[in-house]
Amino acid sequence: MYAKLSGKHDKSCAETHSDDFERVLQLDEFKDAALTPNNDVKPLVFISVDGGPDEAPKNQQALAVWARQFENNDLDAVFVFTHAPGSSAYNPVERRMAPLSKDTAGVILPFDKFGSHLDASNKTIDPDIEIKNFEAAGKILAEIWSESVIDKYPVIASYTCPPENEHREVLFHKSEEWKAKHVRQSQYMLQIVKCSDKSCCKEWRTNYIDFFPQRFLPPPIPIGTTKEGLEINRAKGSFRSLFQSLFIASSLTLDICYDEYCPSLQKTNHKGERIIERRTCKNCKIYHSTISAMKTHKRICKEMNKKAETAPIDTDESDLSEAEDGNDIQPESTVIPDDQNIFEQINSCFGL
Repeated sequence: MYAKLSGKHDKSCAETHSDDFERVLQLDEFKDAALTPNNDVKPLVFISVDGGPDEAPKNQQALAVWARQFENNDLDAVFVFTHAPGSSAYNPVERRMAPLSKDTAGVILPFDKFGSHLDASNKTIDPDIEIKNFEAAGKILAEIWSESVIDKYPVIASYTCPPENEHREVLFHKSEEWKAKHVRQSQYMLQIVKCSDKSCCKEWRTNYIDFFPQRFLPPPIPIGTTKEGLEINRAKGSFRSLFQSLFIASSLTLDICYDEYCPSLQKTNHKGERIIERRTCKNCKIYHSTISAMKTHKRICKEMNKKAETAPIDTDESDLSEAEDGNDIQPESTVIPDDQNIFEQINSCFGL
């Protein structure tokens, strides 16, 4: 589906993308892909975006609208992701937009369908007529693109009229405590996942928790092989598949944030602090997509920890000693305590 709006009278923001998502759910062409036989939204939603400021997974506006969709549709999980800088060419959405430009080559759109809204200096003198003329031009483009077929799939195009209320900002309606429990937001991915607490979330609609007992997807870790076995190696390691990363992450005792090995986030400030360290809460070790989000979380983090300390926890003394000896900064090379045939085990378990 392609939604066209007037750039002069409207703007592309997180809320408009949320509106597009709801419009997709209402189209018959997407019914099989988006809805269950009971016409409920499928419980796992994956959204690929181009990473612009209006829809980037790290933005708080994106978190607000997708948290609302997560709650309204009783979803088990929502994943919003984008490609790293320089890799947008691999985005299938970007590649599929190229034929649309070809279809409009040589097309001249009328600007005065309902009369001219411009004066002799080409300045707008009648905003109401201007909006109608833009709408007429947008509908012509929608008709042209609706006749297109891309990769054997028909294009569904429509013109979106500008809203009467120009203020479209959406505020995050959940508490920081809820966010810390259900959200993991990084530079290129937003994860919102249901918890198993029945007083907080409804029953799981899928068996997602059986495959991902840690709930959130594991971070991409560069893995290299040595004579001693597998090791984490920033320089020469390669990133593995999802299930391989899941198996490896479960073998590690270190808590690694999702962006730990992201090359674009290894820069340091004048104090020698990495961006990742400045975005990580020192109390609970939760990583945030921006420094401002971390500061907002930090204000209530201590209170959250006090509540957790009051609850009875059955913890082995050996586990406590290991937690106290933990290091926040990941070393350049860490040997994984597994044998050299770990990938053979993974392949046999998951049929890879």
